[in-house]
Amino acid sequence: MKKLLNIFFCIFCVIVVSAQDSKVNQWKAIVQQNKNDTTTLIALDSLCSFYGTNRTDSGVYYISQMKVLAEAINNKRYLISALRLSAEGHFTKGKTAEALREQYTALRLAEALNDSSQIASVYTMIGNSHKEYGDYAKSLLFYKKAYHISMECNNQIQVEIAALNLGYAYAQLNQLDSALYFEEQGYSLNIKRKIHGLTPGIESYLGNIQYKFGNYAIAKVYYQSSLNKLLLLKDTTFGNRPTVWSYLGLANCFKTFNNSDSAIHHAKNALRVAEKLGYLKGMRDANQLLSELFENKHQVETAFHYQKMYIVDNDSLYNRDKSSAIESLTFEQNLKEQERQSENQKQKEERNHNIQLAITAIAILSGIILFLLLSRSIIVSHKVVEFLNVVVLLVVFEFINLLIHPYLEKITSHSPALMLLALVVIATLIVPLHHRLEKWTTKK
Repeated sequence: MKKLLNIFFCIFCVIVVSAQDSKVNQWKAIVQQNKNDTTTLIALDSLCSFYGTNRTDSGVYYISQMKVLAEAINNKRYLISALRLSAEGHFTKGKTAEALREQYTALRLAEALNDSSQIASVYTMIGNSHKEYGDYAKSLLFYKKAYHISMECNNQIQVEIAALNLGYAYAQLNQLDSALYFEEQGYSLNIKRKIHGLTPGIESYLGNIQYKFGNYAIAKVYYQSSLNKLLLLKDTTFGNRPTVWSYLGLANCFKTFNNSDSAIHHAKNALRVAEKLGYLKGMRDANQLLSELFENKHQVETAFHYQKMYIVDNDSLYNRDKSSAIESLTFEQNLKEQERQSENQKQKEERNHNIQLAITAIAILSGIILFLLLSRSIIVSHKVVEFLNVVVLLVVFEFINLLIHPYLEKITSHSPALMLLALVVIATLIVPLHHRLEKWTTKK
């Protein structure tokens, strides 16, 4: 019976692999046609996902192709996606400045589209760059922006991602109550959505929090659960950053339990996956931990080897040129942010001024109409009253538009079609009322 089950399982795996190969060949065939259209972009995006984006040479190649094609046909959405994927590869390898350049470009494109979900996603990625660089205070600022924008546009997926990243950043800054609040919020949203792709990362983050609380046994359970789920994913072929985090978390727990052999085993696994990824921060942390573990075992030469590797990785991650480039990019972005806020404030003041003008115009015109209706000494043609009624209608419509425009943008996520539909609905409510008033005033 057991042999029969194994045979069926092998047949199932062959069928799944064959189906995947068939899809990959279809995507490659579309790309090889060299057509500059959205279909080719979709195929390139699918190939990026299949090859693990930045985890293989093929993934990097297809990201580059997607970026070039999206620029050529001016498809901003796929260009944003390509820039985000490319930036992830850069900050994974410790190239934080290069990652930030692409992410700030993606941010400008998302702002030009007025797409709140894209803006929130890019802010999260910028936070990730600072997180991998070790600047948790700065990453926290961008995660907060992503969280608030996601809450405003009610994008539950982005809220979940922002919440779990906020939890991680707060934990690294030792603000554990805030860390636990956001991590549990992200976890509950993940359970409601029943999409478990983010679950291993959340469990790893919860393990970090419990470890910092001193609940090492609970932390170990979270890390082990996270690792078990990660090893079942397709990504295990190429490795990913959460796998490195879970291995390191388990290694630290075993170190606390004075089980040095298990700690070394998991730390070496973390280093192996990090090296396969080219994940510089993961390599640095694993080498540092291995150096400490072998030093505790009095294996001085091995400890020195890992300490030397740690120093090399740390210098690569935090050299002076990189720090200067990151500070320069951050300064430029802060200036642009201040200019944008100033422009928004100016638009808000202008809008308030226009609302006041509209109220004044409505009051004056309504006063003139009432005066003409009630006056016994002045006789005017009903055409004059009709004309004034139309003017009042237009001013009232403009006043309502000015008043509700910011709320419409939030509700419709800046969709021109939905905003036009909302204005048409308002017009259908106002016009019948206008006709009644016009009939009454004309009769008077």
